[in-house]
Amino acid sequence: MDTISFKGETYIKGSKIAEELGYTADYVGQLCRSRQVEGTLVGRSWYVSEKSIRAHKKNRYRSNQTKSVDAVRQMMGVRTQPKPLLFEDRFSTPVYEADDQPLIPSIKKHFETTPPQVAVAQDEELEGSAVYLKRVTMSEPARVNEVRHSEAPKDYPARPAVRYMTGEAPVSRMDDVRVAHRPIIEQEVYIVETPANGSRIYIKAVSSAIIAAGFLLLVSFISFEQQTFASRVMPLDTEYYFDFSGGLQATVNLWSAK
Repeated sequence: MDTISFKGETYIKGSKIAEELGYTADYVGQLCRSRQVEGTLVGRSWYVSEKSIRAHKKNRYRSNQTKSVDAVRQMMGVRTQPKPLLFEDRFSTPVYEADDQPLIPSIKKHFETTPPQVAVAQDEELEGSAVYLKRVTMSEPARVNEVRHSEAPKDYPARPAVRYMTGEAPVSRMDDVRVAHRPIIEQEVYIVETPANGSRIYIKAVSSAIIAAGFLLLVSFISFEQQTFASRVMPLDTEYYFDFSGGLQATVNLWSAK
């Protein structure tokens, strides 16, 4: 039953009129409970007056409408100064200038570093060849006399005699230099220096001989020049010449005048 007659008016079921007007059944029920439209509750359904609900929809927004006398807003162009920025150069026009530097910079590969000076103690090397001697202790029986009150001879234990046996040490040759290696630990090593600086002595002797020969040649040359000068002197009444062997001597009337 969608329609009923109540007090001489026709009432339509709320769900049906709501579907027709685009409302919901709950909204129609709220209008009836708030007395905005005429309606009656039958059981659990609302029945609303058709005239009342149609008049409500027609005059729903009419009470809120007002006539506008003047324009609410007037459009005006307003020029405002831009707000100063913190970094104004950021928006400036870029300026490009010529750059003579290379596009790819060169990398300095060599770094000059000065190592710190460290004091190093170095032992002086001994020039010369090393001869390794093997010490051999020989115990031989021997008699040793002693001054005593008793005339009877007394035997003493033998005093060890020390002898040295030369042994060839292992060497390695590198660039004409003999490098002696350390022998085995069981042997006692004694280093005997040999005159390895003979080459230096020879050089000094040759240098001395050359200097002496040069000096003798110089003296001979001076004597020869002296004799040549004396033989070529012009005849004068009195002449002086320098004698390298005797000093300054005067020779008077070497030759007679004309």
